[in-house]
Amino acid sequence: MQTYSHYFWTYVIFRKKRWAHQVAAFSIFPDMPYFMVYLATWGKVGAEGRGGFRQGILGPVANATHSFTILGIAVLFVILLRKRTLYPMLIGWFIHQLGDHLTHVTDAYPLFWPISTKRLPAFIAYQGPEYHGTGFFWVNHLAMMTIFTILVFSWVKKSYRLKKLKAEMDSN
Repeated sequence: MQTYSHYFWTYVIFRKKRWAHQVAAFSIFPDMPYFMVYLATWGKVGAEGRGGFRQGILGPVANATHSFTILGIAVLFVILLRKRTLYPMLIGWFIHQLGDHLTHVTDAYPLFWPISTKRLPAFIAYQGPEYHGTGFFWVNHLAMMTIFTILVFSWVKKSYRLKKLKAEMDSN
């Protein structure tokens, strides 16, 4: 999935929780190595250049941020430290991995890196014409636009009702 899609869907799922933005922010954490390379090269590297960067230090870093093994170690570490405030980080990280492992075909990550370099490609791609990626892209983005519109309208409606209620209370 695209990085912004991870944030959007994670936020939508947890929007009623007080830590919704935290968990959504951490859902983009695994893609930060690519984002940093993008910034370092001033935008000259896109998704198509990802393969070349995997040959250098970015490969192990991206594999680590997309590895259930590393996430499992982080979960154990957080549990042992009893740091409940870090749970949103772990939840966001897990949701990102789940989304990526379900939507990456030709650029799949090793599931249990560094223990295993076995990659399990998904059946559907998040972009591109092969493996139904174009269809998934449009369905994903239309669903995001629809849900965003519904959320904005409900926020406006709620805001209007609150203003109306406040005006009624002030007039009494």
